[in-house]
Amino acid sequence: MSNMLVVGASEARQRFFELISLAQEGKEILVEKKGKPVVRISLPQDKKTAKQLKRQKLAAVRRLAKINLDVNMTWKEMEKIMSDAHLPHF
Repeated sequence: MSNMLVVGASEARQRFFELISLAQEGKEILVEKKGKPVVRISLPQDKKTAKQLKRQKLAAVRRLAKINLDVNMTWKEMEKIMSDAHLPHF
């Protein structure tokens, strides 16, 4: 998580060009509005990398399914946990 910077929307607006520079250096910026994440600023991924990450996520979900745990969690909650791991959404 040390590579993630969290800023409010007003601060992001004021520091936009600085945040772009930080993203170019590999830092990931999460912009929140009223305490909720709304935008992530990061380097773009090429399609091959994005596909590999999707496959890794799917494999992780399949491994969890094999464990056969009774998990009371909605898909949105699961997606949030996976996004907190700094992986792109499906």
